[in-house]
Amino acid sequence: MTERTDPQTAGDVEGYAATETAVDPATKTAGPAVNDAVADDEVSRIGSRLTAIGLLGAAALIGFGWYASTRAGEEQNDAVAAAIPVTAERILDDFERPDGVLGDDEASDPKWSVLGPELKIIGGQLVSDGSDQASLAVTDTGWADVSLGLIVGDTPAGSGLLFRFVDLNNHWSLVAAPDFATWNLVVTVDGEIIQSVATGLTSTAAGTRLAVLAQGPEIRVFVNGQPVGSIVDPTFQTATAAGVFASSGGVATFDEFFAVDAPIADE
Repeated sequence: MTERTDPQTAGDVEGYAATETAVDPATKTAGPAVNDAVADDEVSRIGSRLTAIGLLGAAALIGFGWYASTRAGEEQNDAVAAAIPVTAERILDDFERPDGVLGDDEASDPKWSVLGPELKIIGGQLVSDGSDQASLAVTDTGWADVSLGLIVGDTPAGSGLLFRFVDLNNHWSLVAAPDFATWNLVVTVDGEIIQSVATGLTSTAAGTRLAVLAQGPEIRVFVNGQPVGSIVDPTFQTATAAGVFASSGGVATFDEFFAVDAPIADE
């Protein structure tokens, strides 16, 4: 377990101008500030930065006590699922419904807010359009302490899971770096990536199951049911929104998203 005391970056990535005033990361509590009036190029800036982080691979691994496992399989994922009490409240979207545009179905549960190009449901998957602009979709889980899961399909560099999402410039993400067979845990504050930590050698292939347990300041990450790291950081620990991020320049697909108001054990 490690605790961040000083902001660190994962390489020489140029910053972009924040569109919001400075925040206190530990106390900011606003929900997802998803506004159709926000320019699409702001989402593209996020996409460019997360894609760059995805291409940096394992550069920020040193000093954070992370460890990795290449083990994968249903038995590990089932062990994680079995650790969640059956009485826990759940949010689940397996995208198994008629093809259409995410967010257009007012009867859908959960409710999604989308920024950037449309994300479409095609054949039981959530699919980005593969354009040169990034897309994101978030939903308010209502839980600050939450277990999140995402089953991915194709994951271009920089695509993945958003969580503790306050707004476009303030959030956490777990994004793919497929060229390096790893994921990067990224903290963005006021539009600046202040930390990026790699999980080591972990699967980014289609069917990979991601899980994040965010409980108070502690964040634990699982890939295919195996713990791949933990960190203590209070940034945005009261934020309740989460979702998916599809980077630009490639088609990203997602098979299932879930959120549970209960911890995942280290099984």
